[in-house]
Amino acid sequence: MFRRNPKVAPPGVVPPTGFRSAPPAPAAAAPFGSALHDATVRMEKQESKTNANLQRVTNELEAAKTELRRCTASGAPPSTQALYKKRVLHKMRERNMLQAQLGHVANRAFNLQQVAAAKEGMESARDTVAIMQAGQAELKTLQASVDIDKAQDVMDDMADTLADVEDVNETLSYDIGTAVVDETELEAEMDGLEAELAGGTASYVPAAPPMAMPSYAGGAAATSGVPSYASSYTASSASESPYAAPQR
Repeated sequence: MFRRNPKVAPPGVVPPTGFRSAPPAPAAAAPFGSALHDATVRMEKQESKTNANLQRVTNELEAAKTELRRCTASGAPPSTQALYKKRVLHKMRERNMLQAQLGHVANRAFNLQQVAAAKEGMESARDTVAIMQAGQAELKTLQASVDIDKAQDVMDDMADTLADVEDVNETLSYDIGTAVVDETELEAEMDGLEAELAGGTASYVPAAPPMAMPSYAGGAAATSGVPSYASSYTASSASESPYAAPQR
């Protein structure tokens, strides 16, 4: 009786009647790198061969066109002209076929380049992930060896120390001479000097420094800053007559 789906015998065992041999195991695939290299070499050879054939057919087509023009110009019989036309048409078809083959080869090469670029990108991504995982593990180990509270205390102490240093610098840089200087008087004196340099008349007259008064002086003499004996001497001098020479 005929079996539509016969049983398959195990590999290495002679199949009995009604059994068939097991299909051969598929060959192991070649590594991608070597397979890509072999395919690239084959396509380069095919492209070189196709270019050579295309150049040959193009030259033959030009020669056939030249013969067709010569026959047409010389008034050759129609059968001869038809023969040359048929040859030109054949060369045109062959040229177009070779051009199409070149296009197919270029497309396959481009697809292989895309696959190779994608493979390189995935390998780079895999290496990047592995490096990041190793770095993360090392960072966790280092982080476990650092106490965040101690780091905060160090930063606080450093800030306090810098603040103290700044206070000391400000204290030492204080100008102790400016406490007894009247800035308004200095500005007025400078304005008068600038007016004098500009050709005008100085409008500023420095004020006389106050004089120390004796403890026994008082009244108007004390308020004016002039001693009492100086004021009495001025009054008596004003009432006397001018000096006259003594008579003999």
